[in-house]
Amino acid sequence: MRNKPLPSPPPVPPAPQSEVDEFLKGLQEFRAKDGKSIDTAGIKNYLDKMTVGSQQAIGRRIMMDILKSTPSKGGEEPRRKRKPTEKKPTKKAKASKAKSKKASKKKRAPAKKKKASRRR
Repeated sequence: MRNKPLPSPPPVPPAPQSEVDEFLKGLQEFRAKDGKSIDTAGIKNYLDKMTVGSQQAIGRRIMMDILKSTPSKGGEEPRRKRKPTEKKPTKKAKASKAKSKKASKKKRAPAKKKKASRRR
């Protein structure tokens, strides 16, 4: 007999913004102040009072807000400018260059040809 995998629970709808604001205000009470360290035990107790569903809903709302927000212009670093691409010569320019190369080759003395060697 094979074990059937458990079905995953349906996704939790995101929490309203007011609930997220209350959650964040409650968390701010435990932040480090005046040289005191963060109260991790207090944060654990605060989170234990909440249900798993409400924590998931708050987390989902925060992630949605982060993904929907536009990036702030103040924190961005300037991007590197791209190097300008070199323009390729047109057919006319290629033809004129080819003619000038042929003309310059005609002026030179003919090169001596080497005998073809056998490749092994």
